[in-house]
Amino acid sequence: MNRIRVCLGARSYDIVITDSYRDLPRWLRRARLPVGPAWVITHPALARRAAPVVQALRQGGWDAKTILVPASERSKSLAMAERVAHRL
Repeated sequence: MNRIRVCLGARSYDIVITDSYRDLPRWLRRARLPVGPAWVITHPALARRAAPVVQALRQGGWDAKTILVPASERSKSLAMAERVAHRL
Protein backbone atom coordinates (compact mmCIF):
# COMPACT_ATOMS: atom_id res chain seq x y z
CA MET A 1 0.00 0.00 0.00
CA ASN A 2 1.19 3.48 -0.83
CA ARG A 3 -0.24 6.53 0.84
CA ILE A 4 0.03 10.03 -0.59
CA ARG A 5 -0.95 13.00 1.57
CA VAL A 6 -2.53 15.95 -0.27
CA CYS A 7 -1.88 18.94 1.96
CA LEU A 8 -4.63 21.53 1.72
CA GLY A 9 -4.79 22.80 5.26
CA ALA A 10 -8.20 22.01 6.74
CA ARG A 11 -9.17 20.27 3.48
CA SER A 12 -6.20 17.86 3.45
CA TYR A 13 -6.79 14.25 2.48
CA ASP A 14 -4.97 11.02 1.69
CA ILE A 15 -4.82 9.02 -1.51
CA VAL A 16 -4.24 5.30 -0.91
CA ILE A 17 -2.96 2.99 -3.65
CA THR A 18 -3.05 -0.78 -3.19
CA ASP A 19 -2.70 -3.77 -5.52
CA SER A 20 -5.70 -5.71 -4.19
CA TYR A 21 -9.17 -4.28 -4.03
CA ARG A 22 -10.25 -7.08 -1.68
CA ASP A 23 -7.84 -5.82 0.97
CA LEU A 24 -8.61 -2.16 0.39
CA PRO A 25 -10.97 -1.69 3.40
CA ARG A 26 -8.43 -3.35 5.70
CA TRP A 27 -5.61 -1.16 4.38
CA LEU A 28 -7.73 1.95 4.71
CA ARG A 29 -8.47 1.12 8.34
CA ARG A 30 -4.80 0.33 8.99
CA ALA A 31 -3.95 3.77 7.60
CA ARG A 32 -6.47 5.18 10.10
CA LEU A 33 -8.55 6.73 7.35
CA PRO A 34 -12.08 7.51 8.48
CA VAL A 35 -15.03 5.78 6.87
CA GLY A 36 -16.78 8.22 4.56
CA PRO A 37 -17.13 9.06 0.91
CA ALA A 38 -14.92 7.29 -1.65
CA TRP A 39 -14.79 7.45 -5.44
CA VAL A 40 -13.53 5.10 -8.12
CA ILE A 41 -12.77 7.04 -11.29
CA THR A 42 -12.72 5.00 -14.50
CA HIS A 43 -14.02 4.96 -18.06
CA PRO A 44 -17.06 3.06 -19.40
CA ALA A 45 -15.10 0.12 -20.87
CA LEU A 46 -13.61 -0.60 -17.43
CA ALA A 47 -16.71 0.16 -15.34
CA ARG A 48 -17.40 -3.54 -14.79
CA ARG A 49 -13.93 -3.88 -13.23
CA ALA A 50 -14.64 -0.96 -10.92
CA ALA A 51 -17.80 -2.58 -9.54
CA PRO A 52 -15.97 -5.07 -7.24
CA VAL A 53 -13.82 -2.26 -5.86
CA VAL A 54 -16.91 -0.17 -5.09
CA GLN A 55 -18.58 -3.23 -3.53
CA ALA A 56 -15.55 -3.97 -1.31
CA LEU A 57 -15.48 -0.36 -0.14
CA ARG A 58 -19.22 -0.38 0.60
CA GLN A 59 -18.93 -3.63 2.55
CA GLY A 60 -16.18 -1.96 4.56
CA GLY A 61 -18.50 0.92 5.43
CA TRP A 62 -17.49 3.54 2.87
CA ASP A 63 -20.03 5.43 0.77
CA ALA A 64 -18.38 4.43 -2.51
CA LYS A 65 -19.44 5.66 -5.93
CA THR A 66 -18.12 5.36 -9.47
CA ILE A 67 -17.34 8.36 -11.66
CA LEU A 68 -17.09 7.63 -15.38
CA VAL A 69 -14.97 9.70 -17.73
CA PRO A 70 -14.69 9.19 -21.49
CA ALA A 71 -11.91 6.87 -22.65
CA SER A 72 -9.88 9.27 -24.73
CA GLU A 73 -6.84 11.49 -24.59
CA ARG A 74 -9.20 14.49 -24.29
CA SER A 75 -10.19 13.15 -20.87
CA LYS A 76 -6.63 13.68 -19.68
CA SER A 77 -7.06 17.40 -19.26
CA LEU A 78 -7.55 20.06 -16.63
CA ALA A 79 -11.07 20.61 -17.96
CA MET A 80 -11.99 16.97 -17.23
CA ALA A 81 -10.27 17.13 -13.84
CA GLU A 82 -12.42 20.15 -13.04
CA ARG A 83 -15.61 18.31 -14.08
CA VAL A 84 -14.65 15.32 -11.92
CA ALA A 85 -13.81 17.58 -8.97
CA HIS A 86 -17.25 19.18 -9.16
CA ARG A 87 -18.85 15.73 -8.88
CA LEU A 88 -16.90 14.83 -5.73
